[in-house]
Amino acid sequence: MIKILSLILTLSVAVFGVEVPNIQTNQGNEINKKKEIDKSKQKRKTHEKATERGSGRTYKSERGLRETERKEFQKALELLNSKGITLEISIPSLVFNSLLKYHPEIFQKTVNDFYTVPISDGDFVNLTTLEYLNARAKAQSSVKEINTAKVLRYMTALINVALQIKEKIPLYTGEILGQSDFEEISDYIARNINPFLYKRVPFKLSDRCILVGSYEKIKCGSCLLDVSQTKAMPELYCGGVPVFTQTSILGYTAKATANISYSLKDVESHIRGTETYHLISNAVERYVRAMERKGIAVEKSILKKLLIENAVKDSKTLNIALTKMQKEEDPSRIFGLLRGGR
Repeated sequence: MIKILSLILTLSVAVFGVEVPNIQTNQGNEINKKKEIDKSKQKRKTHEKATERGSGRTYKSERGLRETERKEFQKALELLNSKGITLEISIPSLVFNSLLKYHPEIFQKTVNDFYTVPISDGDFVNLTTLEYLNARAKAQSSVKEINTAKVLRYMTALINVALQIKEKIPLYTGEILGQSDFEEISDYIARNINPFLYKRVPFKLSDRCILVGSYEKIKCGSCLLDVSQTKAMPELYCGGVPVFTQTSILGYTAKATANISYSLKDVESHIRGTETYHLISNAVERYVRAMERKGIAVEKSILKKLLIENAVKDSKTLNIALTKMQKEEDPSRIFGLLRGGR
């Protein structure tokens, strides 16, 4: 019995002798882990501070880069705005030339097309017909030889053109771009014009047409079509208002200043490698495509120039405009914002 108790006590002591050190070891391990965690946290804080300091250096570096870009942008714009030879161009004439390309069946007309009898065959003029028509023109009498359907269709198309580009005229005002830039803009506008978008036009047309002054001036209702061969393009007046002429659209002056020595492409060649240019260029492309999906034409060259000008000033306006473009806001608001930031 005594031997059995002694054996139990010995085993108990042995057991307790093993368990006690294990508890101490676990406590030590927990303490060590805590220390490691604290060290890790400290290292993380130190790294974060270092990163913040590094970010500060990077930001300063980026600011310096933007300053360099701004100078490059400024030099590039000076080429367009103040260098080379400039001339005044007619926006309606440029648009009309593009319309001839995209809608020749509508706009490619000669005076012969508006009469049921030939006035000339290109080489010879039918003097008898010409004298008769001019006599009727002096008397301002109706003329049965006028192809009324063709004249009215042509007048309607010109009115439609005027109505669709009227709102775009302010975009050209005060702008200096290369002559090739304006040609591209006019080409883009012509591609997006529907010659018969508006079935009802805000002018009174009549199928009773008369000649006024000469056989080249046909009046139907309140509208007078002048197809004088000495002019670069046909002109339309309605109620005395120059609806579509070489200098006016619906009474608004439509002229612009073009640089024949430099273009926006020349400006872009100086800044093409900069990060800001890529940002602007990509944003413009995305925005123009987005607007086209909505059926809205945007003059890409003018938009890009306005963005570049605002980048030169390091203006907040640039970032606001880019944000609005990303949100696909109306072009008129974006153009207005950029012009205000000049």
